[in-house]
Amino acid sequence: MNPQKYNESNLETLFNGIHEKLDKIFAQTERINGRVSSLEKYRAYVSGALAVIILLIIPILLQYISTALAK
Repeated sequence: MNPQKYNESNLETLFNGIHEKLDKIFAQTERINGRVSSLEKYRAYVSGALAVIILLIIPILLQYISTALAK
């Protein structure tokens, strides 16, 4: 088999196609990263809210149950 010989314009055409695909992949990656970071922020917000609820509600419920049982 004879290896194909590429001249400079053929290589340039091939590389242009590769660069276009890489640009599309990069743009898609940037969009996905933005979505993921917003989901991470939302998750942190929900986790913080749950922590506050647990720290405030659980002691109040325990206090209420213990007084109800003491009666």
